[in-house]
Amino acid sequence: MKLFLARHGESEGNVLGLLQGHGDYILTDKGKNQAVLLGERLKDEKIDFIYASDLSRTAETARLVAKHHPCASFLLTPLLRERDMGDFTGKKKLDVDWSNPPGNFESDESVFRRLESFVNEVLVKHKGSNVMFVAHNQTQKVITSFLLKKNVSEISRPNNTALSVFEIGDEVKPEVINCTKHLE
Repeated sequence: MKLFLARHGESEGNVLGLLQGHGDYILTDKGKNQAVLLGERLKDEKIDFIYASDLSRTAETARLVAKHHPCASFLLTPLLRERDMGDFTGKKKLDVDWSNPPGNFESDESVFRRLESFVNEVLVKHKGSNVMFVAHNQTQKVITSFLLKKNVSEISRPNNTALSVFEIGDEVKPEVINCTKHLE
């Protein structure tokens, strides 16, 4: 099984420096172009299932990639959403008190449990198939840390449309991590 993991293209929230969380921000023109380039990079890969967060920025990125994979099953799910920022959603990153997150801010443990459960379910359900996840910054970091059995803090922040590819068999072998060569 091969797992492709990509972050969405540049969104309006990225440009404004906002904490997007579950906020539904759309792709910029640059973000759409990044997604097109990601799709072109993956056009010769066999992808059987494409899962994406149901937020606009990831769904649109995934649809642009899926144009090259018309036979792939396409599924949107809230389980691949970014961390819920609660009352921090839509605020500038520098304008919040990180030492005092709101009560509706999704904890690290909650994000990890949600993604670990989802990834394990997909790996069992689609064993032997090639699967793609289109997700978000924190989501991609957590999934990568889970697969590589590393702490999230050891995983670098993925740029927009950064691609990671894992060969999954008896063990997990990363082929690339957070690669953006398609943007060069």
